[in-house]
Amino acid sequence: MDLTSFDLDAGKRAAEAVNLHLSVDRFGNMGRWVAIKLSDGSTDGVAYETWSEAVRHQHDGSWCCYLVIAPDGITPRNAATFIVINRTLPQPYPPSQMDREWWERYRTIKARMN
Repeated sequence: MDLTSFDLDAGKRAAEAVNLHLSVDRFGNMGRWVAIKLSDGSTDGVAYETWSEAVRHQHDGSWCCYLVIAPDGITPRNAATFIVINRTLPQPYPPSQMDREWWERYRTIKARMN
């Protein structure tokens, strides 16, 4: 997938926010949700307990994508790819549907890259 410098900057912001949650409290924040703005990759700095809580606390949930904090964090490039793919999806998706759609698109894009 071709990522623009704008996409990569958004990915850096998102990755920094997610990885900061892990560095502050790795075991307390693993599995929590982060709301990432689709426009620029920024967050509100909160690690939410549930997906629905993350959506509810946004001014307009459709302007964000929602990511679970994984134990090993996320790289800026993966965060950028996640944001770009989510820009094409109707938002907000419930987690199970989002995961299925996201992975399907991710696999398609990854296959094109190889």
